[in-house]
Amino acid sequence: MSKTFIKTALTKPPEGLAEVIQWLYAPSHKGPQLLRLVVEECRTLLPDAAPTEGMEKTDEASGVLKNEGKSRSRLSSGALVLLRRNLEWLEEYLRHDEGLREDSMDTGGY
Repeated sequence: MSKTFIKTALTKPPEGLAEVIQWLYAPSHKGPQLLRLVVEECRTLLPDAAPTEGMEKTDEASGVLKNEGKSRSRLSSGALVLLRRNLEWLEEYLRHDEGLREDSMDTGGY
């Protein structure tokens, strides 16, 4: 899923879908908390990320990585700039939302 779509959906949700989007993505809700998954997957795309379980580096010259039978090439420098920018925003949103969850749990809410 597009990181920009998620950012837009979280900040300007379509009319009538704000609660559904929060439930799907935000850790402060009891839903599947997809934002954590998206952030984790984004981190694996960074070139300095250590290979995770199920991912192994292959030919360094081609830069192809294998992940559970799926291959992908290295990202261009332009794509990395956009990925890092979106990842920073998503991580900040996640930290803020997790802070809201902790606050509501401390006050007996949630």
